[in-house]
Amino acid sequence: MAPVSVMGAATVITTDESGKPIEIRELLGEAIGEKIGSAWRNYLASLAENKNRPAALAKAMENKEIEVVEINKNGERVFVESENKKSDDDIVKVWSKKGSLLTLTAEEAVDCRMADKIYENRQALLKDLDALSAKLIPDKSMAEARRLCARIEKSLDKINASVDLGIKQLQATRSRGHAMRAMKSLMNDAQFVLGLKRKFGDDVPVDEKMVQDFLNTVQAEYDALRTMP
Repeated sequence: MAPVSVMGAATVITTDESGKPIEIRELLGEAIGEKIGSAWRNYLASLAENKNRPAALAKAMENKEIEVVEINKNGERVFVESENKKSDDDIVKVWSKKGSLLTLTAEEAVDCRMADKIYENRQALLKDLDALSAKLIPDKSMAEARRLCARIEKSLDKINASVDLGIKQLQATRSRGHAMRAMKSLMNDAQFVLGLKRKFGDDVPVDEKMVQDFLNTVQAEYDALRTMP
């Protein structure tokens, strides 16, 4: 870890309608929120155990109701949830108290084995690993994901403008030919949005059923207009 970095406070966060960060339990209710939180909490614990780190501390980073204490068991440091400690256990330290999510400084993380070492910079890490000559390959996936989201948002903005224009043209026209062209444009826009939704899923913030219903309605009107004598 870096000297000024911290670890913890890993509860599931989403946003409300105004874009304000909010805990998932507040948005979906305690029952559903706890199901999601429990799955995430156990996943964090599993990751910790796989790396030989204290699973109880990982859980306390997600749930503020979990209190974790360090006990001395035959000279070995053991981290347990307070409800699981025995009456004769020798408590060394309370690491996480109920009412707040566990957050560790870099020094604390190393002390409790949630991190291995503290490095001033990347070069210090590479030197310690005897890898100063290693070729660094940056992970570009997040930057690419951000660019993709920006392109999707831009496409949706253009489509919204196109749909608005198409509807206005449809409402204003008295010609069957003009009406059919406006409807065709609306159908093309709807099909494009559905294609984006099916390809990128939740990254495209539209209601697929609503768009499909809109497409079906316009298609029906288009077919009826086309078959008119």
